[in-house]
Amino acid sequence: MSSSGYPVDQLAKSFSSDDADAVRLVLDAVPHPIFVKDSQSRFLVVNRSMCDFMGRSFEELAGRTDYDFVPKEHADVFRRIDQLVLDTGEVNENEEIIQGPDGEVRTLMTRKARALLPNGARFVVGCISDITTLKQHEASLRMLFEENPVPMWVFDRGSLRFLAVNHAAVECYGYSREQFLAKSILDIRPPEDVEAMREIVADGQGSDRCGRTWRHIKADGSVIHIVAYSKPIEYDGRAAFMVAIIDVTERKLAEDGMRRAREFLDTVIENIPVMLFAKEAGQHRYVLMNRAGEELLGIPREELIGRTDSDLFPPEEAESFLIRDQEALGSDTVQIAAEEKIPTRYKGVRDLVTRRLAVDSHDGKSKYVLAVAEDITERKRDAARIAYMATHDALTDLPNRTMLVERLEFTLERATGVLRCHAHRHRRLQGGQRRLRPGSCG
Repeated sequence: MSSSGYPVDQLAKSFSSDDADAVRLVLDAVPHPIFVKDSQSRFLVVNRSMCDFMGRSFEELAGRTDYDFVPKEHADVFRRIDQLVLDTGEVNENEEIIQGPDGEVRTLMTRKARALLPNGARFVVGCISDITTLKQHEASLRMLFEENPVPMWVFDRGSLRFLAVNHAAVECYGYSREQFLAKSILDIRPPEDVEAMREIVADGQGSDRCGRTWRHIKADGSVIHIVAYSKPIEYDGRAAFMVAIIDVTERKLAEDGMRRAREFLDTVIENIPVMLFAKEAGQHRYVLMNRAGEELLGIPREELIGRTDSDLFPPEEAESFLIRDQEALGSDTVQIAAEEKIPTRYKGVRDLVTRRLAVDSHDGKSKYVLAVAEDITERKRDAARIAYMATHDALTDLPNRTMLVERLEFTLERATGVLRCHAHRHRRLQGGQRRLRPGSCG
């Protein structure tokens, strides 16, 4: 026997002494329990970790079998596995639950393989791993999976069939666990989404990492919108994906409603027959211009957005527009410019009446000038034409004395009436002052 207790004499027929010493040194360096049994399932070699694990010295283990240390029903199982390994040469893995000397229950994984020497001798080489912590971790993960309030499932990467679903998925979708496990992930999707899902799984993702919204069909036939997050895992020896499902149906409906409202508002703004525009308050750059404004100014929207009045108009007009914008930003009410002129690209100078209002963004962090400008050029020309015709002959275009006199008389009469009214008010006020006595206001 060697100094560390290995039965070199028993192995001499199969190993040289140098080989045995080398094996001893290597095995003692391994932190897991390792043993070698002969064809009769007798312990021939054990490392220090195995001695510690069994709570026995080498002398107590050497040449003995499992029947000397564990109950017969357990020893029968170990002997049967040893013989299977010796006969087939296949690696065997066996998970065992044992109670240690201190009463603590541990979970062990024993792996056994056959060693066949050139002289025909057969041995069982075993390695024991304590997987108690791993099993506890797996149990915790299973509990987190099963009790998680977020719908979750595991599906096979090859067949795409469900391998496991948690309680939240059963509650959310209305399928029983058995119904789920009889389906694939393609069975809960509308037909038009199937090919896209196949492509994503083929790419090794299992779900759309870009945050794409998918449609799923519940047991009652209703369609929900979801976002899926997945992680590749190995499940019961299979390549699989674990998926968490976030139901975004209400959010999607709200977003769709907001999109439709925004599209409606855009349509309204675009079809208003007067110019509507908006500028941001900081640099006074245009951020919005409707079609009527585009047509009036003769400037394409792509050329106008992001630019300022000084980029588009002569300095005098640009300065005037800036002053009126600032007045609107400093006021809580609509600012109405009685009239302002604006040069256009193809229609010359136009007369506008512009209403400006300062507005805040939805988050309150930004301020804008919103304005509606009505082109009154034609209206002013019509008014001037009517006034001209009132004092000129329609046929000769010469001043019409009769009409001019009538116009003057009407104007004078109106002015005289206004003066009489003011004189009457003045007399009434003076009469009231004479009736006041000293000290009567005190």
